[in-house]
Amino acid sequence: MTNYTQEDILDKVFNEYRAILDKYYPDIVDSMGYGGANFHCTISRHFRNYKKTPFYYNGELKLVHWTSLSNLSSIINNSEIRLYNLINSEDEEEFTYAGKLLSLTDSQITAIKDRYFTASFCSHDDLDNEFLWKKYGKNYEGVAIVFSFVENREKWKSFFLSNVYYELDLKFADFQNEIEILKTKYNNVPTFMNDIWRFAGFYKKQNYHDEKEVRLACIFPFRHEREYLRYVRKELKIEKGRNRIVSYIPLKLWTDPNSSYLKTLNIVNITTNDTLAFNGPELPQLKIDTIYFGNNCGLSSDEYWKFRIQLLEIFQWRLGYKINLPLNLYP
Repeated sequence: MTNYTQEDILDKVFNEYRAILDKYYPDIVDSMGYGGANFHCTISRHFRNYKKTPFYYNGELKLVHWTSLSNLSSIINNSEIRLYNLINSEDEEEFTYAGKLLSLTDSQITAIKDRYFTASFCSHDDLDNEFLWKKYGKNYEGVAIVFSFVENREKWKSFFLSNVYYELDLKFADFQNEIEILKTKYNNVPTFMNDIWRFAGFYKKQNYHDEKEVRLACIFPFRHEREYLRYVRKELKIEKGRNRIVSYIPLKLWTDPNSSYLKTLNIVNITTNDTLAFNGPELPQLKIDTIYFGNNCGLSSDEYWKFRIQLLEIFQWRLGYKINLPLNLYP
């Protein structure tokens, strides 16, 4: 009969926990450890380590974002896009959908949604999607902005680009079930902490499948509260039956560092000189490729033609590079 010491038992539990993680989520565990009977695991913050998972977007890095004319003005004037936390989501049950399968409590889910920031896009192949133009392009009153990414995904930290899935991965339930079996095996003494919940933000209910969303997520990017206070902005959302205060991270658009336009204005590298701007080499670098104005945007074809040249110049002075503006309103 083998007499196990307490340390032997803890090592045995630790190895069994590691085996479960390796079975369901290989190659992405960043660190593991335990203190007493409390076991913990942290998965990687580096996007490059997710290439073997479903959460690494492998499509063309040219994505479409539908929005209003006023939001377009904000994007251009501030040279930024905004990643809103999940409290802002149209679906109030978002994240709860998958989080419950991971045995997260309501308070945990609320806390995570507050620090989980996203921006929504669609594949460039969906540019002609009538449903998306009507719902998010405000029935052709708004615009479709085509963004492209300056390729630096090998450097991304805390940022992830993935398709959104409209059917839950059975791994969630199976993984959590094996964790519960492991706890029971050792008389419910050990606790197992991990952040597999990061994946829960890439699942939505089936009735949202027409959105065909590609999601850029920024997940708990700040290690210290002072960083959160420095970079995160607040916004009051007024909606019938759902007034709320949401948070967002402004992500600066890529500007051409060699632009003669920006050099003329003496504003080269202005984003790096702004101490309140969230930027760095490990962040995604998005640039505007093309803007399609819907044919109900309020401009006649003649007005659009007259304004087009001026708009091109405005964008060039703001961003330092040329964007594409089609000759006609869309479609």
